[in-house]
Amino acid sequence: MEKEPTVEELEGFIDAFRKLGGSNAELALLTQEIMQDILPQKEREFSTVFSSLDHSSISKIKDFKKTEIHPFWDFLKNIWGKKKIRYSVIFVLLFAIIFSILNLPLFIARVQPIEVPKKYEKVTEIVTPETDKSAPLDPGEVVPAGSHLVIPKIGISAPIVFSTSLDEASVQNDLQSGVAHYATTANPGEVGNGFITGHSSNYWWNPGKFNYVFANLDKVEVGDQAIIYYQGNKYVYQAIEKKVVNPTDLSVLQSGDAPTLTLMTCTPPGTSWQRLIVRFNQIAPVYQKPVVVEKTVEVPNLEKLPTTNSNIFLDWVAKLFNF
Repeated sequence: MEKEPTVEELEGFIDAFRKLGGSNAELALLTQEIMQDILPQKEREFSTVFSSLDHSSISKIKDFKKTEIHPFWDFLKNIWGKKKIRYSVIFVLLFAIIFSILNLPLFIARVQPIEVPKKYEKVTEIVTPETDKSAPLDPGEVVPAGSHLVIPKIGISAPIVFSTSLDEASVQNDLQSGVAHYATTANPGEVGNGFITGHSSNYWWNPGKFNYVFANLDKVEVGDQAIIYYQGNKYVYQAIEKKVVNPTDLSVLQSGDAPTLTLMTCTPPGTSWQRLIVRFNQIAPVYQKPVVVEKTVEVPNLEKLPTTNSNIFLDWVAKLFNF
């Protein structure tokens, strides 16, 4: 200390200390610290520092006991003082520390969230390869407006009328404006059998410009081509079969699993005794059939279907009555 406190200052400090609830034991400890601060080299008796004759208030301080230790801590101190117990506790602690270090990955794995293994299964899927929408056009070729049938070998270029009914009178009416595409059969470019019929002959006084459009259809041979322009696209077909059937043979209307074209007319020309059938396969754009592919897919880990109801109260009522 740079300057020793006066007795009056110390008495004021003691009074303030007592007003704040300080005990005699705490005051005694504080007094010892003050004494050591005044004379750090030599510890002096209390009476040599505070004169009770000059300062009567100091004489009132009589109890300078040590701070009392709680019985529990005193008990622990006595127990720790025994070598067997102390060494046993140290051994257990060292063992626990070494065991924890050696098994650290185990503890980490135990506290990490458990991930449910993903499930996989094999499924089959039908894949349809992408194909061109239209056959390539020749140099200078223009796709005409509307739908047209062209057979280069016999010089046919006729509009296609798409019939909306299979009624005989309706089909005959459509034949006045071109060749008739049977209702319910496949459209050009679609998978199935597109069926088109046309007149091979008719009475000359019957209306229409296409009464003899298929008069030379019997001259088409296997390997010859037919072209259809439809919805701005070009489709090229190649003849694969020519035959004559009875009018009751409806098998010529059957569809397959690829785009095909069937042309029909009455034969012999000038009669309606039988039907001449010429069948074609689509060769451009090249049709690729769908293929079955086996894939391995992940199975969703779902416990229930998703909810579509946001009414929490009604949901609680439903659960209450096990609905």
